[in-house]
Amino acid sequence: MICSVSPRRACPWVRPAWKWTDPIIEGWESRGDVPKPYDSHSAGPEDALMLLHRDNRKWRSL
Repeated sequence: MICSVSPRRACPWVRPAWKWTDPIIEGWESRGDVPKPYDSHSAGPEDALMLLHRDNRKWRSL
């Protein structure tokens, strides 16, 4: 879905997306945290892998 953004009418999914995202960003800011960097085409940052491993989960190889 492509929406043209105008001052009078924004895409219907923009506000709900920010409503979902803002608390995450506010949480990072309140702790002085930032998203962890990682290489493109990787399984993500090491912290994300640790979340999987603690529950005995792993990414599927494609």
